[in-house]
Amino acid sequence: MKKRIFTLALALMMCLTLLPAHASASNSSIRVVAMRTEIKADSLFNSEGYGSLTMYEPGTFKPLYALIDNSGNYVSPYGVFPNQIDLYDGVFVSGFMDEVNYSLFDLATGGRVISSAYDYLTYYNGYGHTITRTYTDPNSPWSYQDEQTLIDRSGNIILTLPALFNLQTSAGGGAYEFEYRTWGSSYGARLGGYSDGLIGFYSTNPVSSSIFELTISDYETARNAAITDGRTSGYMDLQGNIIISQQFSEVYPFFEGLAAVAGGEMTGIFDFGCDEPQGKFGYISKTGEVVIDFVYRTGSSFSGGYAYVSNDAGKYGYIDKTGSVIIPLSYDMAFGAGDGILFSVGNIVGSTTDTWGNEIEAYKYGLVDANGVVVIPLEYDDISTFKNGVAYAIKDGTVYVISHDTDKPSSWALDQVNAAIATGLVPETLQSQYTAATTRAEFCALAVALYETAMGREITERSTFSDTSDINVQKMAALGVVTGVGDNKFSPNSALTREQAATMLARLADVMFKPLPSYSATFADVNDISLWASVAVGQVQAAGIMSGVGDNKFSPFTDYTREQSIITIMRLYDFMK
Repeated sequence: MKKRIFTLALALMMCLTLLPAHASASNSSIRVVAMRTEIKADSLFNSEGYGSLTMYEPGTFKPLYALIDNSGNYVSPYGVFPNQIDLYDGVFVSGFMDEVNYSLFDLATGGRVISSAYDYLTYYNGYGHTITRTYTDPNSPWSYQDEQTLIDRSGNIILTLPALFNLQTSAGGGAYEFEYRTWGSSYGARLGGYSDGLIGFYSTNPVSSSIFELTISDYETARNAAITDGRTSGYMDLQGNIIISQQFSEVYPFFEGLAAVAGGEMTGIFDFGCDEPQGKFGYISKTGEVVIDFVYRTGSSFSGGYAYVSNDAGKYGYIDKTGSVIIPLSYDMAFGAGDGILFSVGNIVGSTTDTWGNEIEAYKYGLVDANGVVVIPLEYDDISTFKNGVAYAIKDGTVYVISHDTDKPSSWALDQVNAAIATGLVPETLQSQYTAATTRAEFCALAVALYETAMGREITERSTFSDTSDINVQKMAALGVVTGVGDNKFSPNSALTREQAATMLARLADVMFKPLPSYSATFADVNDISLWASVAVGQVQAAGIMSGVGDNKFSPFTDYTREQSIITIMRLYDFMK
């Protein structure tokens, strides 16, 4: 076979337009921006934080594939590889531009990871599934023998799969390979995705302890001994041992300790033309225990602590790992949960024509947060999951990159803010809008992060107010760092003033058993400082935690900004050492 090693071409930065953040509701704590690129695409998905794009050549059905990064730059321009680039561990499966064989390629170099090439190859979470085909009659495309194997990232064979995985026959005028089911007439076996040490498998014939029991190699024997109740799927380990028996009609890979499976009572639910019994979806543990009951029409793998599900009405939403509904089942479409921060949803808005001229339902997609608040309006023609801090979307054929608000701290604050983030003192929800005023509740979140990081323990005590259930406020109140504003209220969303910040910082030092030094404030506006805050202002000045705003003034009633809050929390952390 002729070898060709492709080097990924780096393209010049396209002209990018930064659009305003599409936060449609003020009560969402997550802010993102949609950046318009000049790149065109017909569809896309998120591949380990990269945008994997597909575009059809005008006037043809020929697809072209590309990969872009979260800055909107090409990593692999259209036409370099003949297949979609779906990354796992920095490698991906692709064919050769002038040949039909497949191999494993490295994203960084564009070169092949393994020397072998296969007639078929999938790669998922560190393991590949291969087919090597030998034609027994060069004059007939239907005369061949397959060998299927499971390989590792280096191409080493882990398993050579038994005969039933390679079963073929002449039926209906042609031969079938049964690595995939051919609905209504297929008999054979196939592998699913690998994750968490287990591989899903499907077999039309029963297997009890090992897939190596599947020695059947002729169609008639397989058909006569086939399973009839639809329970064709289970899980095996990398040695082919059956870990979870064939109890399900469909199985997905394990993620975060759970797997989506179709089981329970097998009914006449027809999926993709299947006339076999089909169960509803639920979730099991790696021991086979049912954790979430079989009540859903479809279900995805868990990601970021969430999975999408749909009901019999075809409506989609999201659940957590306890089975609690987080996003109500009210959307016409949903995708994987990605990072578990933002969720990709869609609704039907009419009909359209696909690339092949078929009339199909038209959707518009957007992003919602875990409270169901729409963060990116449902106005995009396609959208990916929000994963690795980024999502990709298409509007009117143009690709958009959606990421966290990219505003940065002021230049004087940048290094200290970055240090605080690196230390783990800044919750992700506070890593933006650095020049905005800090609320009283937000400062409590910073204070909790400092205390629990520095003291090495979680605050378990709670003290409540009538106007907030914020856990960080409750923790700080229990320690005596914050008090209310009267009438058992805290006013969590009010802007924090500089003298309030000074008082909280001094009290926080006290409860961490390293009080700030006593000192009388020397600011020119010292007489403007409230009596209850004057001692604390002198303490933070003496310790170098807080300084003035210029002209030797403290400005006690001025709002305290988010970047100022982060910096003084970092300074107090250093003081505690």
